[in-house]
Amino acid sequence: MGHINGLLFGILPILLIYGFIAYFLINVLMFMRKKNHNDQLIVQKLEEISKKLDSKD
Repeated sequence: MGHINGLLFGILPILLIYGFIAYFLINVLMFMRKKNHNDQLIVQKLEEISKKLDSKD
């Protein structure tokens, strides 16, 4: 039984570290996806404003 506990406590920190890395990478990828979408919306709005300003001249 002591051998199993030692193995569990040896593997547990490694699993926690890998879990944290996976969680971090997923959050970074979700943030980048949202950022790219918002950047596209900003560019689209700037193009609309630019066209409106050009049509006034």
